[in-house]
Amino acid sequence: MTVADRFKSVRYRLIGAFGSGVVVVVALGLFGAYGIHEANGDLERVYKNNLIATQSLGTIKSELSEIRGKSLSMTTLRDDAQSAEILKAVQASQDAVNTSLAAYYPAMVSSGEEREVAIRFINTYDAMSAGLERMLAAIRASNYDQARDLYVSDVRASFHEARDISNQLLAIQNDQSATFYANSMARSNTEQWVIWLAIVVAAVSTAIVGLWTIRSVIAPLLKARELAASIAEGELDNDIDTRRADEFGDMLRGLHAMQQRLSAVVTRMHSNSESVQVAAKEIASGNDDLSRRTQEQAASLEQTAASMEEMTSTVRQNADNAQQANQLAASVSEKAVHGGEVVGKAVQAMEEINASSKKIADIIGLIDEIAFQTNLLALNAAVEAARAGEQGRGFAVVASEVRNLAQRSAKAAKEITGLVEESVVRVESGSKLVSLSGDTLADIVASVKQVSGIVAEITHASQEQSTGIDQVNQAVSQMDQGTQQNAALVEEAAAASRTLEEQAEELRQEVAFFKLGRAVASTGGQRKAAPSSRPAVPPAARASRPAAASAPGRLPAAKAHRREAVSAVGNDDDWETF
Repeated sequence: MTVADRFKSVRYRLIGAFGSGVVVVVALGLFGAYGIHEANGDLERVYKNNLIATQSLGTIKSELSEIRGKSLSMTTLRDDAQSAEILKAVQASQDAVNTSLAAYYPAMVSSGEEREVAIRFINTYDAMSAGLERMLAAIRASNYDQARDLYVSDVRASFHEARDISNQLLAIQNDQSATFYANSMARSNTEQWVIWLAIVVAAVSTAIVGLWTIRSVIAPLLKARELAASIAEGELDNDIDTRRADEFGDMLRGLHAMQQRLSAVVTRMHSNSESVQVAAKEIASGNDDLSRRTQEQAASLEQTAASMEEMTSTVRQNADNAQQANQLAASVSEKAVHGGEVVGKAVQAMEEINASSKKIADIIGLIDEIAFQTNLLALNAAVEAARAGEQGRGFAVVASEVRNLAQRSAKAAKEITGLVEESVVRVESGSKLVSLSGDTLADIVASVKQVSGIVAEITHASQEQSTGIDQVNQAVSQMDQGTQQNAALVEEAAAASRTLEEQAEELRQEVAFFKLGRAVASTGGQRKAAPSSRPAVPPAARASRPAAASAPGRLPAAKAHRREAVSAVGNDDDWETF
């Protein structure tokens, strides 16, 4: 890119305008920073060379006055104790003077004149210090008259000379400070005038460059805005000047290309909208037929599902009855087993009773034998009593009673024996009957178990049959639901195709908004009315529409179906096959 091309570029013009302003601001900033640096240097020199020096000289002057006053007071007081304290204070003042003098000279001396005066002060101070040491030595020796004479002869004149020289040094410092202040003020005024002049020049130049840049930018922007507004109003035949060589020229060329492409697109849309409208009508008609057939199929599936529901109810009732019969058979089997156990226990009890009866018969036989023996003994006793005569009569009466009791016991034993034998016979007969009852109950238990097994098999078969019918019913329900969803989808597709037809007409009318600068023939007349007759939707299909509407993936499928329908416009055989 040449320099002329860069000058035409808006970017480089803006860079130049803002760059010049930046250069001016940077120059002003650098000049101001230089002035601040110089002012700081002057302040530093005044502080280091004058202010600190003035403080040191002031300290020296005040400490010299302290030394003079305290020395005179010692010659007047003539008290060794107080003199010792004052001597310490004088020594401290001397140390302060020496410290301040060392800080001042030669570091803070900034001119030859000041150096000469400082050297004279040092020499005078040394002479005063020597005389002061002799005076202090006399005071330490308590020779106060000699000390006063030494002060008058050696110290006083040197002190006054040192004081005058220190005043000269302070005056020199004040003169230097005033000179620095005057120079700083002069330089500050000069810098202020330079800065104000630079600000005025920068403001004027920036205003000129800014106005020139604004004029070079606003005009093409206004032209581009007019073109954009014209295109927005539908004018696609605007005359656009594309000869500019800057960014605005690129923008205008882009607008020109956009206008040409929009014109081509609108032309194609104008010619294709009529075809889309006709295809949408045919798709709507085919979708209506498909919706009617799908709804008929859904009604048939609903009837099949109702029949399967009735069959399922019957099979479930049979299964429930078989289950109840199985439970009753199991209950009877348990009761028969329990009855067999009770009969077994009864047989065992009868056997135990028979054994007890036999034991009772044995015991009664023993009692009968004892009664017989007792009868014999009573008979023998009666015979012996008869032989005894009158003396044995009482014993004979007793023996007679014992014999009667023995006979009665024997008779009772025989009767009991007869009853026991009769009971044993009856117990044996009852045991046989109970045993027969146990065998009969065992046969009944076996038969009941067989019946329970058969009923259980019937129950299992009924349950399997019920499960199979449930699966068939579920499959039919799923088919019914799928058919109803398909019916809803087909109805939605029909509605979508009718909407597509309306949108195609709206698209044709919208495309007519654009002015292309040439006649565009309209291939279609007014939009025909969409079919108004729509088959009734079964209640089940209407109820299943929310489920169909919420089914995932339905919208892409519907869109694919619409694309297939558009590609198969006018082919009624495909609808019949479906």
